[in-house]
Amino acid sequence: MKLRSTQFALFVFFFAAFAGALSPSDGHVARGIYTNSFFHLSYALPANFHPQTLAEMNLPSGSQRGVEFFLLAARQGDNPYGIIMIAEKTRALTSDRRDFQNAADFIAHVKRGFDPSYTWKPLGEKHLTNPSGLEIDEFDYVIAGEYSSAIVVTLDGYLIAARCNASNAADLKIMTDSLIAMRHTK
Repeated sequence: MKLRSTQFALFVFFFAAFAGALSPSDGHVARGIYTNSFFHLSYALPANFHPQTLAEMNLPSGSQRGVEFFLLAARQGDNPYGIIMIAEKTRALTSDRRDFQNAADFIAHVKRGFDPSYTWKPLGEKHLTNPSGLEIDEFDYVIAGEYSSAIVVTLDGYLIAARCNASNAADLKIMTDSLIAMRHTK
């Protein structure tokens, strides 16, 4: 009888541990704040932005190798502009040569990925540490008349990458400033 109760107790313990396991995609938006419990991040969406579900987005599916995770999409009002955020495991966690090594590698990939039929113009690039202690790389550019930015946060063997697009430089700055203010809550 004692063996059965011990087995049952172990089953309950492991089931509870498994059921409570966190995933990089464990994030939600409440009252305009995106919170991700896996990465211990919080991010205040800019005013007039509302979250979009993955089903509402016309995005390619995530990595079949389990190294890329959808985190957030938010749209600016009814406009086709906004923010898409993903998490990508770095090569340090996967040791796969196809994965990104660091933020600079990710941004270089963004630059190489431009469609050659479009003209693009770089607006600026910077590396900084925000008040919360997050290392952030930013690359701003204009492509086909659309203002865009790639923001990459390096955190615990992952790259948290956000792509912003806007109709003008002022709206892009609102988005990038909000992302740079992201907080690490651990």
